[in-house]
Amino acid sequence: MNRSFDNFLSSVKYNFKINKKLTISPKFNFSYFIPYHLTAKDGDGSVVPNGDVYKLNTSRIKGNIEALYSINKNLNILAGIENTYLTAQAKSIFVSFAPELGNVASSYFNGKGNINMSSFATYTQVDFYNPIINITTGLRYDKHSLAGDALVPRIALTKTINHFYIKLLYSQAYRLPDIVNITSAVKIDYNGNVVIDENGIPVKGNLHPEKMYSYELETGYQLAKFLSVSVNVFRNQVYNPVIYRLINGYDTYSNFGTIGTDGLEASLLFKNKTGYFKFNYSFYKTNENTISLYEVDDNDDVLLGFPAHKLTFYGSGKLFKRLYINPTIHYYSERYTAYREGGHTVFSQELKSVVMANLFVNYKFNNGIEIGAGVYDILDSKYMHAAEIESYHAPNY
Repeated sequence: MNRSFDNFLSSVKYNFKINKKLTISPKFNFSYFIPYHLTAKDGDGSVVPNGDVYKLNTSRIKGNIEALYSINKNLNILAGIENTYLTAQAKSIFVSFAPELGNVASSYFNGKGNINMSSFATYTQVDFYNPIINITTGLRYDKHSLAGDALVPRIALTKTINHFYIKLLYSQAYRLPDIVNITSAVKIDYNGNVVIDENGIPVKGNLHPEKMYSYELETGYQLAKFLSVSVNVFRNQVYNPVIYRLINGYDTYSNFGTIGTDGLEASLLFKNKTGYFKFNYSFYKTNENTISLYEVDDNDDVLLGFPAHKLTFYGSGKLFKRLYINPTIHYYSERYTAYREGGHTVFSQELKSVVMANLFVNYKFNNGIEIGAGVYDILDSKYMHAAEIESYHAPNY
């Protein structure tokens, strides 16, 4: 079986400076995806066919126009609108647990071979700078043709005193379900269980945007001309996330539950004319998790797939006049992934802590051309992806 993920992305943007105070910026994006292409060359015809087993083509067209108006040096207003159109076409869909059905692409999207959806968004942001405290406020509204609407505000307060600064941030964010999520959306009962009909098939349902609330306090200090330090503490709460479950052989998605984390990040930055380097440490602990799919056996403090501690070093330095070296080093503490025994019973498996190092070297010519080469995972750490949810997909078999 061969798997591929093909993407084509394009974007064009231009800033029209109407006058000293007003700038209007239109932007256009076109994207074409084959998000998951599964082919079989010598498959058993009774299980999977030869050729395309799963192929889905999607395209997205997005137009955006925004205006930035500077009333004076202390007050800026940004406003914009955005329209997005998405379409998908099923080319080849064979159901793994029922190959006798043949290619179901022509009816994959609720009885049709294609699906169209769109979304409209409008947003605004105001930046107000003054000697007492700097204030940034924003608001975004998005209406999706199939998933409903969402309204999210944000506000940030920043104060600088000599070499010290402090920032308070409250924000909301949302994530719209994608095409495959909406196609496989199912109904759930009060307890979050998928509703099944008399034939054992999940009952179709609707999805809504998942919502996240974030609270942050950040402070930093300029220790020296080339050296600064910062610390950030945060709380994130995600309500009604879109979760995946395999039910009676069917892929299903539904909104359910709450996930919350508390944590901190600390960083040390050195920067001068020859380059920079940055150390970053992060830690989190769950404060709420009502979704068993993300739970770790005998450890309520972490979520599947995510290390509680992470240490990162990265930087860029000039070796010679035009030759640069760019190292990165990552440390991940113990992580947990889910695996199955007998195809049914799920266990949490601990993956040991790991250090992974990468190195990239590049040379910059006078005419703007660069040439570079790099080595990934120099230490041969054999870093393995840890699935963030219980499922039948690798590496959870």
